[in-house]
Amino acid sequence: MKVAIIYSFEESNWFSCTIINKNLRLAYEAEFGKENIVEINYSKKGNVSVSDLNKIIEENIEKLVFIDHMPTPLFFLNRLKSVEGELSTQREYIIHVFGDFPLYLGEWKLVHEELKGHTVKYICASEKQKKLIEKFIPQKNLVFVSPFPVDSEKFNFEHKTITPFE
Repeated sequence: MKVAIIYSFEESNWFSCTIINKNLRLAYEAEFGKENIVEINYSKKGNVSVSDLNKIIEENIEKLVFIDHMPTPLFFLNRLKSVEGELSTQREYIIHVFGDFPLYLGEWKLVHEELKGHTVKYICASEKQKKLIEKFIPQKNLVFVSPFPVDSEKFNFEHKTITPFE
């Protein structure tokens, strides 16, 4: 199965979002295999190349995974639709929702409208985010919680090094 991971190749100004983005990419590579992953640059200005859009169609990509906190998938979906004619209903659309998404709720609502009738999963990192998303996405069965993956090589602790307060 071919999976396209869509994100801005330009790092976020938010360090936490940069780490989240990288860890999500690594988690998808571990799940599907690096050879089945196609990375697509979707710039912060909402730009995506026609050749990347064509790659999605030509390689029969079965899952589009949006892992960046901005921009919303709206402009990407509109560009893909202009190349494809209609968005494929054979494809699954997975959208990780985090970062400053509450600032763009109007666009997120339009994303949801654009994807009606398609297989969609909105993945939030917490129950609070899920509750917020469910306020404007009436189909609660489309919203899931999956805490962010963590690179345990970089973020770990040794229990013995933690000393209690005296």
